[in-house]
Amino acid sequence: MPTELQRVRQSLRRRARLLRSVEIRRAARRGFDLVHFGSGPVERLCAALILAALFVFVTLAVSLIAKLGPTYGLALAGIAFLSALGASAVLVLWPRNDRVLETERRQLRDDIVALRAREADLLDAMEEELVKREDARHRGIDRDARSRTRPCPYCREVISARALKCRFCGEFVDEELARERQRAWNPGIAAALSFIIPGLGQVYKSQVLGGLVWFFVIDCVYAGSFVGMYICCMGLLTLPVAVILHVVCIFDAAASSTA
Repeated sequence: MPTELQRVRQSLRRRARLLRSVEIRRAARRGFDLVHFGSGPVERLCAALILAALFVFVTLAVSLIAKLGPTYGLALAGIAFLSALGASAVLVLWPRNDRVLETERRQLRDDIVALRAREADLLDAMEEELVKREDARHRGIDRDARSRTRPCPYCREVISARALKCRFCGEFVDEELARERQRAWNPGIAAALSFIIPGLGQVYKSQVLGGLVWFFVIDCVYAGSFVGMYICCMGLLTLPVAVILHVVCIFDAAASSTA
């Protein structure tokens, strides 16, 4: 039974990651459609040029502030442009057909629902088996403890049964509060905030832990790129990683919850 439960949870985590990837790609396409160039891959790539141009502008500004040479500054700007455009192209073209993406999204959601139901059945079976092995006093303690806790539906960590928000992943576990939060945040504002400061859009959505992870990871890579600008042009090698992660972070902020 524990082995099967582990397999179910591994499958659940794997499908949750896949669904998050689908939601990010979906958010990117919806974001590029706001420019009204069209909903085809070519039109969306044209809209992605605007995002890439913003990265060029920021890179040139940082190069001027850091007093880098014009040639080096232009090289960094070119790399930032290509990295942002390349990351956007992957989000737009994988897969090219929106219907395929929506089908994959629905399938993953159905799989997650089925896996969560199976996980609940296994947990119930394990609890029944445990109750049978214990005496009356231990059964009372166990039932009382289990009545006070429950697994978070998002990260599966054990939280209080009366908790409104998971202290591990930052997601609201109360259905009413989750619906209120879903109505409250704006995808455009979330994306803009994460463009200005990586992870800020996630914090705006109350995904504090995820926002902090994005912030530290991306800022550390950016810091490495900045230091690398003065060490044998190492900034040219690390900047693409930072820009690609930043683009993904922007659309992760705009993506809807995978719950």
